[in-house]
Amino acid sequence: MLRKHTYDHGLFRCQRHSISGAGDAVIPSRHLPVGLAIFGMIGLWIGVCMLGCGAVSSGGVDDHLEHHLPEHKPVSFAAAVEQVRLRHERLVTEFQTMDAASVDREVSELLDIVGWLTELAADSPMKKPEWDEVNLSSKELLAIDQRIAAAAKVNPRGEWPLEANRVAGLLALLTKMVPFADVKP
Repeated sequence: MLRKHTYDHGLFRCQRHSISGAGDAVIPSRHLPVGLAIFGMIGLWIGVCMLGCGAVSSGGVDDHLEHHLPEHKPVSFAAAVEQVRLRHERLVTEFQTMDAASVDREVSELLDIVGWLTELAADSPMKKPEWDEVNLSSKELLAIDQRIAAAAKVNPRGEWPLEANRVAGLLALLTKMVPFADVKP
């Protein structure tokens, strides 16, 4: 009489057949090739992934390691506040003489710099209460500058909502925060 016992060994399954009066024989089941195929595919996949990790571009530098900083990005919070002040002054005094492309570039760069104020403040030794002031002021200034940008796109030589008094107040507050960003720990 033939008795069949199945044993599961992880990747493959074995069947033990015993015949009355005869010795036991271990016969791998038909699942063995599937288990080895899966194991082989996983090994191949890991090998391909490992080769891909060391891929270098033709220039010899990993492209994903390069980080391109815009030329107009200030190096510090103090430099950013100064750039915002200068660019606002330029927009107020010179926008009538600037061509549409220059106005567009100037406003776009101004929006970038105002957007970087909180990042640059966070990269400095500034404490949280002062950073919170910078965050609130820069958000309000960004809203004003976005209104200027929208008006400049519609009519580059027309009237813009410059809100000079409010901008001056926000710039004064940001200027007061500069010493907190330059403190050496």
